[in-house]
Formats: sequence, C-alpha cells, structure tokens
Amino acid sequence: MRKISTLLLTMSIFLLAFTCERIPTFPIGESFEMKIGERRSNETVKALLWLDEVTEDSRCPKNTNCVWAGQVKMKFRLISEDKSENSFELNLSKDKPAEAMKAINGYTYTMTAVNPYPEAGSKIKKEEYVVTLEVVEGEVVDAGTDEQ
Repeated sequence: MRKISTLLLTMSIFLLAFTCERIPTFPIGESFEMKIGERRSNETVKALLWLDEVTEDSRCPKNTNCVWAGQVKMKFRLISEDKSENSFELNLSKDKPAEAMKAINGYTYTMTAVNPYPEAGSKIKKEEYVVTLEVVEGEVVDAGTDEQ
C-alpha cells in the first residue's frame, strides 16, 4: 500500500509540474512577436492573448506582378480575467490600414507586420508565420496613412 501511495504522489507532482506552465507576457506600448498557437498574458490588461490562425494570406509574392497587393489576416482570441472571450481578426493590407487595429476593453491591438513574406512557388507553413503586434492603452484612431 505504501508503494502505491508513493507512486501516486510522485505521479501527481510530475503532472502538476507540467500543467503549471508559465505563459509569456506581452508589453504595453512596445512591439512584440507571436507565432500561431502562442499565448501571451498581461497583468495590466488582465487578459490572455492567443494567436489562433492565419485566415488569409493573399499577399502578392516577391518578384511577381499582381493586380492587387493582397492582404494577410490573423485570428486572435482575448480571454479576460472574468473568462469572457473576444475573438477578432486583424488584417494587414495597404488598402485598409484601419483593419490592422482593434480596440477592446480600453486597449488597442495593432498588427504591424507578418513574416515571412510570400515568395513565388513556395508555400508558407503555419509554424513559420511570425506576427508583430503592439498593444497600447486607449482607442487609437488611424489616419489611414500607414503602409504595410
């Protein structure tokens, strides 16, 4: 019986060590990067930011001629301290700069870059995407002059 108790205690400690993962934080007012599936938290915002997926990448590949420059869209989730969830999409496009921003609960989330940039003849794997974001306090009004 003592061996079983010791075994159960050891297994419990092992499982607890792996379930208490430390989630990286994101800064306010500074750029930071995220990858697909990554989560970041912030004590000031009291929320967990999750980069879910690429919903569209129609950017014109390097060294090609396109009728339209294209755009890249990313889906995010913001889970607040009270467990409420906001799903939103940010769109990086030269034609629609305001769609790169979303104001939620007194903070503005802005996607400023998505890398790598597409190249003709190659497909970007989801694990290769790196998104650059900035979160600032307040609601930012975009003048529509920013470029991708």
